[in-house]
Amino acid sequence: MVLDNCAAHPKDAGENLSNVKLYFIPPNTSACIQPCDMGIIKSLKHNYRLAFLQRVIAVIDSDDACLKSVVNSITLLDALHMLKMAWREVKIATIYNCFRKARFHEEVGENMFSDIECDEITMDVANEDEECIGIMSDEEICLMSRDISCEDDEDDEDPIPVKTTNSEAMGHAD
Repeated sequence: MVLDNCAAHPKDAGENLSNVKLYFIPPNTSACIQPCDMGIIKSLKHNYRLAFLQRVIAVIDSDDACLKSVVNSITLLDALHMLKMAWREVKIATIYNCFRKARFHEEVGENMFSDIECDEITMDVANEDEECIGIMSDEEICLMSRDISCEDDEDDEDPIPVKTTNSEAMGHAD
């Protein structure tokens, strides 16, 4: 696995991993050798925005609700589900090509990923027996909530947007 040098990736992280070898990208390297910056994140964001717009337009069409109420009704869980769907839409070929562009490719055939499904990869790396998050104590939750700054919702006057039909919006989403 290739990781960049951020504080969340400690150098000794790979010591307890028997089936994974970690490689760290040199510090202060430019985005030109980081595969995620070569188009993987862009593809994920595009897919997420498209899913978000499709959901908003579908709700507006069915309920004739205002945009603000529709957007405010989307929960964090809804956003995570849309992100999951967006990630599944990122093609294996996109990921492969981004790694090739960053010069991480090996001399192998072009079709090495054609038989692999995303679900197979997920099942190969998932380990349900391992706890991935810890349970926070009440004190930790209180400390965390004190650190979060409360922003006042100001009623700023926004300019009135030009009315766009749903079909025009979907045309621009693609």
